[in-house]
Amino acid sequence: MFSWFRQISVAHRLRALVLASVLSVLGVACALLWVSYRHQLEDRQ
Repeated sequence: MFSWFRQISVAHRLRALVLASVLSVLGVACALLWVSYRHQLEDRQ
């Protein structure tokens, strides 16, 4: 099932893990900024 995963070098796996982590953190940050923006917009109205 994960035979393709074993063919990838450790360095590439670590890079993929770091990339996934960074994208996850950016996604959460964007979601929090959007919620904050919406709350501020509602408060102004």
